Amino acid sequence: MGSRRPGAVALSRVVRVVPEVPSFAVDDGFAYSVPEGMEAEVGAVVRVPLGGRRVRGWVVAVGEPPRPRLRPILSRSGDLAVFDAALLGVLRWAAMHYVAPLAAVLAKTTPPNLPRGVRLAAPPRGVHRRARLVVGPGPAYDIIAAAISPVTAAGRSAIVVAGTIPEAEATAEALSARLGIDVPAVSSQRGGAAATAAWVRLATA
Repeated sequence: MGSRRPGAVALSRVVRVVPEVPSFAVDDGFAYSVPEGMEAEVGAVVRVPLGGRRVRGWVVAVGEPPRPRLRPILSRSGDLAVFDAALLGVLRWAAMHYVAPLAAVLAKTTPPNLPRGVRLAAPPRGVHRRARLVVGPGPAYDIIAAAISPVTAAGRSAIVVAGTIPEAEATAEALSARLGIDVPAVSSQRGGAAATAAWVRLATA
């Protein structure tokens, strides 16, 4: 077995972090070491040193090549990752499509307050498929309920996007009644605590 260079960090303890800086210059992120006792998977929200500041960032890759004198992650925010590798690919596409810094897009995936002591529910076994259903203007609650009922019955999740906040709230109420499950409505008008609570319910259901 070959020996590492003096001061190098083991492969599994090096991650790439995109800092919350509204600039295309940081889209590729920077390598940081992970302190002993800390977990930092893709999607973890962390605090890292950057240019004399302490900034929020997102882990976008793990297992970076070892190198000497890496600066360590300072802390982790919450226990839940806000995206996985598959969703990160979609977020990168969105950043490119809308010509936005990746950090600006990642910030939109993060709830105002990340909870601790919360774990994701075990994903159901079997093949996961993505499907889209587009309906026209006007209430279409029965159509939407029929489309997502097999998904929720299998223990998986579905996202319904409405054009306005009143439509979102009415749709959530109607689907809750039709499907007999909790359907939270999340909008920009809700406070930080309410948005975080809805996010946790969706992430751990």
